[in-house]
Amino acid sequence: MALLVAPRNEVAFELLSFMKPFAKLLGILCVYICGGEEGERIPHIKASSKNGGHILISTLGKVQSIIGKKSSLINLMSVTFLVMDGAESLTKRNVQSMADYLIKNVRGDRQLVVFSAISHPDIEQWLAKHQENFVHITPRAAASVHGTAHVPTDEYGGAENDKF
Repeated sequence: MALLVAPRNEVAFELLSFMKPFAKLLGILCVYICGGEEGERIPHIKASSKNGGHILISTLGKVQSIIGKKSSLINLMSVTFLVMDGAESLTKRNVQSMADYLIKNVRGDRQLVVFSAISHPDIEQWLAKHQENFVHITPRAAASVHGTAHVPTDEYGGAENDKF
């Protein structure tokens, strides 16, 4: 199972909108969890956990809430691909402990991908704590930092790419 963690509901919904066409093509289920919808999404979460290979998209706070209330719904040991968007917000003390918990409790052979809008030494230090060889992706060229890939997103935007 893939777990995509976004900093806010709006970003999580954008990720879902982007992923849906690809998921449909591949025949996999994308599950979006946000505040107020937990009750109606629980069967899909159970299906995702049992069948594997599915994508769960949510905010860090909502994942924390589900794990705290009904930990059997999300089996962190079935997460093989963990994507954390908004790394700049993950280094704040109030959310860092939950992000740390997620990383430590998913499978040891998992892949970890972290995206952020900025390149900052705090992010690099936080990532180094969890993984010896990591790749941190930022959207623009910034000061060169070890382990950071800078992707010039301006080259990939525009109407031509809106066909997806």
